[in-house]
Amino acid sequence: MKKLFSLVFILTSLSFVFEGCTKSSDVVPSSMTAKLSGSPTVWTAQQCNITVSDKGVNILGYINTPKPVYSSISIQLPLKPVIGTYPISATGGYTTAFYSHDITPVPAAYGTVTFSSVTPYLTGTFSMTLQDSSTITNGSFNIKTPY
Repeated sequence: MKKLFSLVFILTSLSFVFEGCTKSSDVVPSSMTAKLSGSPTVWTAQQCNITVSDKGVNILGYINTPKPVYSSISIQLPLKPVIGTYPISATGGYTTAFYSHDITPVPAAYGTVTFSSVTPYLTGTFSMTLQDSSTITNGSFNIKTPY
């Protein structure tokens, strides 16, 4: 009887585990894409996420393969995003941004980020000119929010 109870408990527990891992058909994968100056192809993040801390919100998309090349686009905000268009500024206005390639960050000199939806997905577009005069245009993101 004890073995039967243990077997039923294990099978029931496993059914909850596997049920919890089932993907819903309405889940939209997070994404970030952009056009980098000098590149013939569209930059597409392999991973993207939003982190929230006491310093604000960071929107991050990155590529970490093939190694050792690492590439990322990061947009930082001091507060949770609200629908609207905001300037990206090197002087630390409302929004700052960076593009990193091979771990070397290049800050944005200026640009804009537009939020068209903030929950349950943060959706928007961005463009910027970096301090080295290269450009990032036609940027877009759609990332599940953690809040």
